[in-house]
Amino acid sequence: MYNFSEPEYLKFELKKMMNELGSFKILFKIKFNIYNKIKKNEKSKKKEVTRLMFKNFTG
Repeated sequence: MYNFSEPEYLKFELKKMMNELGSFKILFKIKFNIYNKIKKNEKSKKKEVTRLMFKNFTG
């Protein structure tokens, strides 16, 4: 594949893996943040519905 000596080749592979892992971490963080925002929105909607229902019952 590459004309590297063994240690250089391993360093190269390691670097490549670290880069892939880094981009995966970033993607994961973004997905996790979006997921958290959606969850928070759902919770606040539920609270709002509960509040409105309670308001209707109490007049």
